[in-house]
Amino acid sequence: MEAVRKALHVEMGLLASVAPWVFSASWPMLVLAGLAVAWFWAVKACRPLHRRFRRVLRAGDRRRSRGEFFFVGGVLAAYVLSSGEPAYYCTAVLVLTLADTAAALVGRKFGKHPYGASEARKTLEGSGAFFIVAFVCVAACLAWLSAHPTAPNVAAALAAAVAATLLEAGSRRGADNLLVPIGTVAALRLVLEHESSPVAIALIAGGAVLVAASGLRPQMRGSHV
Repeated sequence: MEAVRKALHVEMGLLASVAPWVFSASWPMLVLAGLAVAWFWAVKACRPLHRRFRRVLRAGDRRRSRGEFFFVGGVLAAYVLSSGEPAYYCTAVLVLTLADTAAALVGRKFGKHPYGASEARKTLEGSGAFFIVAFVCVAACLAWLSAHPTAPNVAAALAAAVAATLLEAGSRRGADNLLVPIGTVAALRLVLEHESSPVAIALIAGGAVLVAASGLRPQMRGSHV
């Protein structure tokens, strides 16, 4: 059932990633976000709907997760913070969509070194998969959509991947769906729109470490979720 949940996660993310090329105004995004929130709330609150979809929601319910609501908020936050720059928005949504899915699947299948991240137990293997996929997503999107030279793009990809990985590691109750896209866009803008990339990377990594550390708690065993 985790595979079904992640398949829905990927489908929603891929559909959301094309928004800048589909909508010329912001209001359709707000309408769709409102409809999505209303649907998620109805599924949780309405007994017949909850019974129908409980198998998909079960893993999140055990953690009292609000990941689906945070997902909508994360996509909207990326859209707003990108200020009309498709490269930033698309990159943030793809990191949220693909890196998170890779972390969950790799962590569950190959995770051998668990660590505690609040209620959600994770693994070093899952976090490693998250970092690799995040870096590839950012680098590929910037190479395709950005007019910046290669060196700044690589620095931005590294900064965004580090920040997103640490934020994902320390988040709880699905908050990574909100923090990851925000952190990704912030990292991209800080590195690509300022001259001092090494300083920017250090600031991003340091801030993300603080956020991650606030959510980390030792656990004896677990899996990346």
